[in-house]
This record gives sequence, C-alpha cells and structure tokens, in this order.
Amino acid sequence: MEPSTETAEKLNPYTNIWLRSRKTFIYLLPRFMEKQVVGLAAIFGFLHILHQAAQDGQGDFIPMELIFLIALIVGPLGGYAIVYVVSTYIRWVFSWFKLQITSRDVGVVLAWSSLPYILSLVLFVPFMLIYGQNWFESTVSISSSVVIALIPLLSNIQYLLIGWSLVILLVSLATLSGASKAKSLLLLLVAAGVIAIPLLLISLLLPGL
Repeated sequence: MEPSTETAEKLNPYTNIWLRSRKTFIYLLPRFMEKQVVGLAAIFGFLHILHQAAQDGQGDFIPMELIFLIALIVGPLGGYAIVYVVSTYIRWVFSWFKLQITSRDVGVVLAWSSLPYILSLVLFVPFMLIYGQNWFESTVSISSSVVIALIPLLSNIQYLLIGWSLVILLVSLATLSGASKAKSLLLLLVAAGVIAIPLLLISLLLPGL
C-alpha cells in the first residue's frame, strides 16, 4: 500500500518517522534510498563508539584524538555491518513463522528506526567538545552546577529516545511483515532470546570467562 502522490511528495521521513512511523515506512519501503540507510548507519556507528568510549572511561589510557579517529574509521563500517547482520538475522527469525520479509527492507527499518537513538547520542556531543579528554576518562571533573543537574536530565531523555526507537522498530516491522504489533514484539523477543539465553548459560557455567 502506498500513500497518494500528493501525500508522498509532502512526507518528510526525518520528521514524520517520530509520530507517523507506519505511514513513513509505507512511503520509504518502495523507495529504497541506499544513501540514507548507509548514512544513518554510519552516523549511528560513529556516535555509538564515542559514547561507549566515554562510558567505559577509555580516555584513561587512549588519547581523545585516537578515540575520534577510531570512531571515524571503525564506526561507519561497524554501523553498516550491524544493520546488515541484524537485518539478515531478523528476516531469518521471521521466516520461522512464515512471514516473508527481505533483509533489504529490514535494513531500511533498522536504519530509520535508529533516528531517535542517534539523537540521544547527539545530546552528549557538546560535552565531548567542552570537556575534551576529561569527558572520556573514568572520573570527569565538572564544576558547573548547571551541567551537574543537566547530565541526569539528558540521561533520562536518552532512555526515552532509546525506548521510542524500539517503538518505531516494532511498528515498522509490523507494517513490513503484515503481522500484528503483539506478534512482532513476540518475534523480537524470540530473536533476542535465541542469542541471550545461550550467552547467559555460558556465563553461568563458565563464570571465569
């Protein structure tokens, strides 16, 4: 199903994805825009590595310049690899239940549903630029009371945006597969469980690893 020509011409996926995700994916899927998918995956990978480096305190032993260089080189490749691998895996899980979807379409879904998550990472970029090396260290020296109050607020906003990415993913997969949202959620849980349960068992059986 496609929207009318008039609606399609006016629909901006970057703004409509937030509250009109179903209609947005009906618009996007027949118009495979590889540049946008690759671009979103690259931005996701770049920002995710920077955020993870700050969370892990990698600045204690790696210069900030090297962290940015690694994120710039590895991030885009990793982001696209994640989209490719996860989309193939989700297509495979859905096929168990006789739901025929293509890896390409799932890749579109994954890339565009990551938009709120990308924004959640962008929220912390100003702190990286302001605090520099110190932001990536395990102990960050912050003297501003405004910043001290702002960081927990932004962290809560980040959780909400991550949750909204998951909601968009759920709605878009339901739109793509023709399944209900409840069934799509169940299949996502199955997909997560297939990976998580063996890893949990291994960690319990081999706690020293």
